[in-house]
Amino acid sequence: MNVVELLAVALVLATDASLYAFSYSLTLRQGRFSAAWQLAVATAFFQTIMPLFGYLAGTGLMALLADVASWVICVIFCTLGVVAICRSGGEQVAEHLGFVGLLMVSLATSIDAFATGICFAVAQLSSLQLLCASVGIGIVTLLAVLICFCLAGYFHRLPERFLQILAGGIFIALGLFQLF
Repeated sequence: MNVVELLAVALVLATDASLYAFSYSLTLRQGRFSAAWQLAVATAFFQTIMPLFGYLAGTGLMALLADVASWVICVIFCTLGVVAICRSGGEQVAEHLGFVGLLMVSLATSIDAFATGICFAVAQLSSLQLLCASVGIGIVTLLAVLICFCLAGYFHRLPERFLQILAGGIFIALGLFQLF
């Protein structure tokens, strides 16, 4: 796997976490710096370790989980989207994700990285190649999440209700996208 291929894979894998960061950041008003770093580190950590787990698991386990994984991710993101839209009636501001919230988001956004690890096993990457790919995916995810989180800050001048509906719509679209 060359650098260009690795970068392409890493960018694709970082997409879910980046979109989540952007949506979450739309309605978060306080403690943005710490929330951005917590989300970035948590998602990057999972994006780094999941290819390793996928590599170890091999193709048998993914064949069992492939159909269910898409539905689980869809339910998590659609639920987050509906909650965000339902809250759009008031001036409620998003709160920091707790440990469980960070864990759920990190796991949901890294299922694809697990499948990628299985592909790495099929491609027979060496241990060094696997380690470099996993770390590269983690670094790209960290940077992409931070960038998207910060970019959403430019939208804070828009009405709160609009931002909550927009965030909810992005979550729902992200969830439904998992099914196709």
